[in-house]
Amino acid sequence: QVDTNVFYQMKQYYADFVPFKYKDTTYSLQYVNSGYYYTEVVFYNMNAEKPSEEENETYYCKKEEYEEWKEFVQQLVLVVDGVEYKVIPGEENRPWYETYDGGFTHMHPYFPAFIYDDVTSVELRFGDTVYKVK
Repeated sequence: QVDTNVFYQMKQYYADFVPFKYKDTTYSLQYVNSGYYYTEVVFYNMNAEKPSEEENETYYCKKEEYEEWKEFVQQLVLVVDGVEYKVIPGEENRPWYETYDGGFTHMHPYFPAFIYDDVTSVELRFGDTVYKVK
């Protein structure tokens, strides 16, 4: 049974589509959702191309985008009060192509949990790109 108090400890921080560039793709950070069980970081690729039916069945997006996303997310680092965390293995959460609003993909990698109100600083790093969440 889940203690419902943990849901009040969850916090969603909106980043307003901050750009993280990798190769020729801009992954736009929309929000960081921290909580008791995991931390979800949500990105969008607003320039995604529609996948073929076969790609959609297998990858849920174009194959090239899936491969590039795997490379990108493995280089992301979440830094909480000076401690660095990589994405939880197996929780890269492949991109999903959506057709409404012109077409885009969204991605939701998971990192270890932290309680937003209990920490002093939170950063998301990718190479030289550093975004201060808190």
